[in-house]
Amino acid sequence: MNDLYRLPDSVFNDDNIHAVLTGFDMLMLRATYAPELRNGIGRVQAAGMIGPLLARLDPRGERGGQGNFPDTSRDCITAMETALTNGSSPGARRQSIDRTVRIAQQFGWGGPREGFSYYALGRLQVGYDSTAAFSRADAIYSASPLMKIHSAHIAVQNAAFTLSAGDAMSTITLADKAIPVAARHQNAALMATLMMFKAEALDMQGDSVAAEAVRVDSLGWARYGFGSDANVRDRLAEISGLRPY
Repeated sequence: MNDLYRLPDSVFNDDNIHAVLTGFDMLMLRATYAPELRNGIGRVQAAGMIGPLLARLDPRGERGGQGNFPDTSRDCITAMETALTNGSSPGARRQSIDRTVRIAQQFGWGGPREGFSYYALGRLQVGYDSTAAFSRADAIYSASPLMKIHSAHIAVQNAAFTLSAGDAMSTITLADKAIPVAARHQNAALMATLMMFKAEALDMQGDSVAAEAVRVDSLGWARYGFGSDANVRDRLAEISGLRPY
C-alpha cells in the first residue's frame, strides 16, 4: 500500500524492477531498527535524529542530494494500478497508462516514474507500435546510474524485437550488455531470460555448441527465478518461438 514509485533503487516500488533488497533498502532497515529510534517518539523528534543517524550508518552519504522527489499523485497511482491489473479490459488498461504518461509529463517527474510509465505503455502496446515507448523509457532510465537495472529490463523487450527480426548479432549485443547488470542486482529471472535470448541468437548463427552451453548455464538461474521447471520450459518455448523459421 505504501510503495513509492519515485524510488529508483528500492524493492519498495510497485514497478517490480528490483528482485532483492538494495543497498538503499538495507540502509533504511538499519535506520529503522537503530537504537536511537524507538517506539513512541514523535515525528519532530525523529526528524531531528535521522540526519546524524544516517551519517553514522552511511558516512559516504554525507554529500549533496539530488533534489526533491515530490509524492506521486493518487490519480496517477490509481491509473497505474488499473493499467497493471489483468482484470481490466485492454482498452481501459491502455487508457490508464496513457494517463500516467500525461501526468508524469505534466509534473516533469522524469526518473523511474516517467520511465516506468513508458515501459508499461510499451508492454501494453506489444504487437502494435511499442518501439517508441520502449525507446523513450530507455532514454529516461539511461540518464542515471541508479537505473541500469531498469535499462536491462528494456533490453529484454528489444531482444525480442531483434530476435524475431532475425538479427542475431544485435540480440547477442543486447544480452551481453545487460547480463552483467542483472547479475550485479541478483535478478535471477532477468538474467536467465537474457541468457535464453543469447542462446537462441547463437543458434541462429549456427554456433550450436556455444548456444547449448549458454542455455544450460541459464537453467540454474531460471529455476531459482521462475520457481518451477514448468515455468522454465514455458519461458524457453516462448523465446524460441520468437525466432523466424
